[in-house]
Amino acid sequence: MSATPTPEVREFILIGQERGASYHLWDIAPAPVDETELDIALEEIGVDVSDAFGEVNTSWGTTAREALDAFLAGMRKQTGLDDYGLTADSNTGGLDEPEPARALDAVWASPPCSPVWSTAGTDS
Repeated sequence: MSATPTPEVREFILIGQERGASYHLWDIAPAPVDETELDIALEEIGVDVSDAFGEVNTSWGTTAREALDAFLAGMRKQTGLDDYGLTADSNTGGLDEPEPARALDAVWASPPCSPVWSTAGTDS
């Protein structure tokens, strides 16, 4: 999904696994604003996530929850399943945080693997 970024709307990185009739969310965080940093982040995350049979997606929203809702709406349209949603065991802990951590700043410790990535000390 592409959108023009504004101060209110931003891109989020979603990490998880598509399971046919639902999506298992492992993590979601704001994407780096700089396109070069975003490309690098997506490439690095993609390698780790593919090793765990997951996938990396991006979506736009004013909050992580809004970006996730937009992503799920797209998946409902793509699959033709009106009830397509998150699995019960999805990691939704960061969805209600007012300002979630930047992508790659946290340690991702969600099964089935636990890669560690960080952009500490870099500006977005």
